[in-house]
Amino acid sequence: SMGGDTTREIWSGAIAVLVGILWAVILLIRRVCGSGQKQMKAVMQAEGDLEITAQNVASFVHMTEPVHGVRANERWIFYEAGGKQVLLAARDVVWMYSSVTRRRYNGIPAGKTFQIIFRTAQGKQYSMVVKKEKQMSEILAYVGQRVPGIVIGYQDSFEKLYKQNPTMFAQTILADQSDIYENPEDTGNTDENN
Repeated sequence: SMGGDTTREIWSGAIAVLVGILWAVILLIRRVCGSGQKQMKAVMQAEGDLEITAQNVASFVHMTEPVHGVRANERWIFYEAGGKQVLLAARDVVWMYSSVTRRRYNGIPAGKTFQIIFRTAQGKQYSMVVKKEKQMSEILAYVGQRVPGIVIGYQDSFEKLYKQNPTMFAQTILADQSDIYENPEDTGNTDENN
């Protein structure tokens, strides 16, 4: 019968998805419990039960469509940088901006490095290199939409505030947000639009 075939296809599809998620969980737990993933393991342990958290993270990574290698939701930010995987608890990330480094070789311009900088409430900094300038603003917009309470964009005044108190940084800026209009396209240029 036709109905039986469709049901069988749906079930085998569902089973394939579950097996895929299970495999991703096993790989993630193996990887995290192995060496070289101290950063991810520490973030997951801070959440409580390592195995349950690893399962949650694995399904988040599996189910979330990345934007230029970054996956984000209201709980996690995940990306790969230089062969290492970086997991950040979204609530810890208070500030995010793009940075362009102009490289010179014997005074001759030799290209640019584009990166996204993540700063945490604990005063830590993480960075991710991207290939194209346009990808920076796309990543900032994507994370900004999915993770509430992150300050997006660079200003010198933000740097001073962050250094004074990384824990209160986002609340301080967001409380002043009515005075400051931050454009996520802003890449380290200090234009203040009041």
